[in-house]
Amino acid sequence: MTPLADSYDAIALSADRRWTFRLLDRLTAPDLPDDERPDVVNALVAVSDPRAVPILERTLTDHARTVAMREAASYVLRNMDHLEVDWSEGTLRGWWNGPDAVLRQHALRSMGAAACPDIVRAVAGDPTHTLRATALDRMIFFFDAPADVDTKIEALTASAPEVRATAAKILFWDEPVAAEAALLTATTDPIERVAVEALLTLQYYPSLHVIRSLHG
Repeated sequence: MTPLADSYDAIALSADRRWTFRLLDRLTAPDLPDDERPDVVNALVAVSDPRAVPILERTLTDHARTVAMREAASYVLRNMDHLEVDWSEGTLRGWWNGPDAVLRQHALRSMGAAACPDIVRAVAGDPTHTLRATALDRMIFFFDAPADVDTKIEALTASAPEVRATAAKILFWDEPVAAEAALLTATTDPIERVAVEALLTLQYYPSLHVIRSLHG
């Protein structure tokens, strides 16, 4: 049989589910090299086989597995094409309130306007929280109340570059006029990623002020 290492691109392109269990075996192999893991993950996402879900969930929740393996399972579960894996709000809150860092991050990344929005808002608005950027990223859709917009704009001046960049990225969706000045300031951020995200978002703010500021 063709070695997996030579087949990942073809599997992803064809979304051939005959490879599902070999991919899962590879993902959960203790000797999987770090540089090969993204190829396995991308192939599993493309295949999006429902049969993989229980195995991935067991991997995610198994404390005996490595963090890298569990985070890979988390990513696949949250990004499968045409296959949305939902967890109950009770499950997400239980993982969030538990001590397991991998499950806490997975829970937050699975939350949004329809599930645990109170947790998303609380973390996104906490300048000291280590997962603030993750929470802000969950606010990209359907968090357009005035208080939510204020949280996003305030995050543009956070001390952590990751938070600033995330805030700049998510503000493209709501396009609040109130964010215009802060986004223009962010275009001069010393961290390139922050400035780039601000510029990309400002493409959707075609006001005279923006045009004059960016083009002299």
